[in-house]
Amino acid sequence: MRFTCTLACVASCGGGEDGELCDTGTPIACAELGGTWNGGMACPAARSGWDVSACVRVNPTQWETVEPAIRDPRWATARCNDGTPFDFQIQLASESSKVWVIHLEGGGACNDLANQCSARDRVLTTTSPRVDRELSQTPGCCIQSRDATINPTFATANYVRATYCSSDQWEGATTDRRPSSGDPVNGWYFSGHTNVAALLAVVGERYGLDDSDPNTEVLFSGSSAGGFGAHSNAAVVEAALPKSAARRRVRLLIDAGWAFDWIDPDPAPPDFLLGDATVRDAAVWQQTRTFWGATFDPACEAAVVEPSTCFYGPVWYPHVAARLPVLIQQSSIDLAFTGSHRIDKTQPAALAAWRQQAKDSLVGVSWLFSGDTSYHVLADPVWGDTFGGLAVGPAGSTFREVLGRFWADGTPERVEF
Repeated sequence: MRFTCTLACVASCGGGEDGELCDTGTPIACAELGGTWNGGMACPAARSGWDVSACVRVNPTQWETVEPAIRDPRWATARCNDGTPFDFQIQLASESSKVWVIHLEGGGACNDLANQCSARDRVLTTTSPRVDRELSQTPGCCIQSRDATINPTFATANYVRATYCSSDQWEGATTDRRPSSGDPVNGWYFSGHTNVAALLAVVGERYGLDDSDPNTEVLFSGSSAGGFGAHSNAAVVEAALPKSAARRRVRLLIDAGWAFDWIDPDPAPPDFLLGDATVRDAAVWQQTRTFWGATFDPACEAAVVEPSTCFYGPVWYPHVAARLPVLIQQSSIDLAFTGSHRIDKTQPAALAAWRQQAKDSLVGVSWLFSGDTSYHVLADPVWGDTFGGLAVGPAGSTFREVLGRFWADGTPERVEF
């Protein structure tokens, strides 16, 4: 459709001068797309969504809260456990950038086997206190720090931070309520995959993540539960950004999201099982997959007899890494993982066994950063600094430096220290 250009839309729509006919569809005010914008006109893009190149920012230092279910009825099923809208925050770079850091937050999980959903912190099961379109000053460290001395690789990127409220490590693949002690009457939603898909769609349609642009680059990352979500949603990202993925311009950072099938070498009490479970880890994850209605990487699941084994790093990694570059950041004695099995320094034999099994499981990883100390996440924008953040590691091969070389498509390296 052609329409009469105005001075407000010539720059973004092109195709004529003021008062002449333009070649693209009817523009809208950028402010209609989100609270990030307070001026300019957006035109329908050649891709789906809107060309926001002429939109004007409200304040580059502020983050906008986005609730996909509020923006578009297509994403009504992007929900938290209790049915309230899933949300994410976005902060575009002060200068136009084609680089995106999209991060999935962590916060444990529940499955009514090893961890009771009824004991889950409500903050992790419902929408955030922020409302759709709200602007706020949200601090960020590590891979979402604007300080170039801390985060030289991504200080000028666009940031997206997904709020975790589905308790399913972003792996639930259903849109119906499922039985859960978190709500014994109505059940809970476990909609992790839908939440990721909604995020990617809204950012592409309203904020300029352009898969058709050959210069677009995306770091899709997650920490802890978000780290598991990052590799389990690799196919969701590829579906949303097929051209960028095919160009290998989508890279995965798995920050403390690597698991292996822990075998307790001494089955005599105390049994170092996961949480409150009375069965081995393999049985826990088999039941958990059913409990959440979850799916892991589809290529992995299609290749194995038991799909739940695709939860484990050595099983999913060859399938995902064959399609996308992947950097694994994983302590060999991650305190969150050993702690969930009640293993600590008072059980030296169990701790040594855990360390060895973790190291063995990581042998096939090309890009690896792994310390032999009991830290947890290093990249997370909220908690990473607690464990040393990007500065951790030996001189010349700190996590910051390894991440930079990974992003620059350097020669794969394994840093173990």
